[in-house]
Amino acid sequence: MTLYRKITIFLFLLLGSLYFSSIFSKSNNIFFTVYIGELSYLEPINNSLYPYEYPFTEKGLELYTSYDPNFDDPRQKNDCAKESIPAHLLTEAVAKLEFKKDGENILMLLERDDAIRVIHMNVDKVNENISPSLLGYSTGEWRNGSLIIKTSHLLGGVIFAQRSYPISSNAIVTEKYTPNANTNDLKMYLEIFDPSNYTDIIAIERNWAWRPDSQIYPWNCINLGSREDPLDLERLRDMLQDL
Repeated sequence: MTLYRKITIFLFLLLGSLYFSSIFSKSNNIFFTVYIGELSYLEPINNSLYPYEYPFTEKGLELYTSYDPNFDDPRQKNDCAKESIPAHLLTEAVAKLEFKKDGENILMLLERDDAIRVIHMNVDKVNENISPSLLGYSTGEWRNGSLIIKTSHLLGGVIFAQRSYPISSNAIVTEKYTPNANTNDLKMYLEIFDPSNYTDIIAIERNWAWRPDSQIYPWNCINLGSREDPLDLERLRDMLQDL
């Protein structure tokens, strides 16, 4: 190979690298803003023509059958009870989030509960002594323009608020956020690996609309007390006056 040809190939590769680097940088900067979740989402993803049936294990089916959202959901006793992952990402009532840079890491700000997820980027190994929590411990990486988030160390509970599908503390939740090149909307592909409760991975898709002109507002939750208690109208009036 001649020197001229070597130089030509080198310049071609260099220019290509710079081009794709600039494209990624641009899309990467657009990524960090506010998104609103669309009301409908594909749950769960399946290719069958028949209604989807969750692939319960024996234990999972037992938990599903015994859980009554009208009594067992924490919000039946406390309207301000904190939400968990992945339920935060699948709620229909208030679904707004914002991605922010935080040094080498990424923050996901959720309007509901004023929750803040820290996405620890490029972590090789997760410390197994981390205490379980509602939001768990999340690691992330960029892969072909998509943000991949993997969350472990969850408390367990249910996948969706007000529904009975269980999720164990050993579950792994993986999210993939891919920007649309035309609209900048995000497609979320979420997988739940929970062999304690399901014999197969649960996969869910949801679109998040790009809303750079929006913002995350304070949650300012008001607890009206347990559903079993009579409504105190005077207390409710005082609460509304304080707003």
